[in-house]
Amino acid sequence: MVTFDCRAFCERMNVVSPSSKALRDAVLRLPLDERVALAEELFASIGEEEMKEIESAWAREVEDRIDAMESGELKAEPADDLIEMLEKRMKE
Repeated sequence: MVTFDCRAFCERMNVVSPSSKALRDAVLRLPLDERVALAEELFASIGEEEMKEIESAWAREVEDRIDAMESGELKAEPADDLIEMLEKRMKE
């Protein structure tokens, strides 16, 4: 079964530099309200062309996942199981 881990994917694709990882770790220690405010500022900083590139990349990812589902490479999991797994990860 294929699973998707965004953090691991980004690290494998060299999207996250060591300094970005350290910054991410520091940001994740901030209180919730500060993390939300920072996330909003970061999201607002994405330009129109960059947003188009992001949307295009997500569209390709969706198509790849559909292909993987149809070929049997990717197996669907019950939503309750996935929610439980995500909740456990968030507590780590």
